Amino acid sequence: MERMISEKRNVVDYFDDASPLYFFEHYRKIDEKYPVLYLRQKYILQMLGPHREGRVLDVGCGSGALLLELQARGYDVFGADISSAMIRNVRKLFTAFYTPTPSLAVADLEHIPFPDEFFDIAVCAGVIEYLEQDTNALNELSRVLKPGGLAFITVTNALAPLWLFETAARLLGVWNRMVSLVKRGASFPEARPHRKVGLRMETFSKTKLGFLGRGCILKMVKVKKT
Repeated sequence: MERMISEKRNVVDYFDDASPLYFFEHYRKIDEKYPVLYLRQKYILQMLGPHREGRVLDVGCGSGALLLELQARGYDVFGADISSAMIRNVRKLFTAFYTPTPSLAVADLEHIPFPDEFFDIAVCAGVIEYLEQDTNALNELSRVLKPGGLAFITVTNALAPLWLFETAARLLGVWNRMVSLVKRGASFPEARPHRKVGLRMETFSKTKLGFLGRGCILKMVKVKKT
């Protein structure tokens, strides 16, 4: 339990530090190209399909970029994030775009502060991989979704070269040292090389080499009770 709390604290600290520039680094065109998180959001919106009315929850809403897009499409949006700094920046983002601020909560995926069967759609992108296990999180997502509701969940790909490399480094006990060397004392490693790799992998996503991608988006429907 103490280890789990400590790891969540590390996640909070990481995203608190990253929050001021998160939207501009990950959801704005840079050097005439879009970052990987923007592309992930684009695919989620494509999978969602034509406009559908209803309440949408984005758990791990980060900068609020997806909430902003969904609200513009007419959805009633709600956001939750474990980082209070991220939530503050979501409010600033909506203010900057002169649009009403959605209902927001500082919360983690395992303790969603909304009623049972409240949402028509739930999005959980880039969150599951930070948890020790996903049972509680998936149960919470199911709890707040209406029967027949949609869930969009992203998961990492254990076959991706980066994750294979990380797994091997962890088994050898050198991963933390390598991360420390890359960061060189900075709170956030240089993103440009990672962005270039992500964009290059994007070109292979719909080919036979697609299995090398770092993750995938799962679209699920909550089974209606009979």
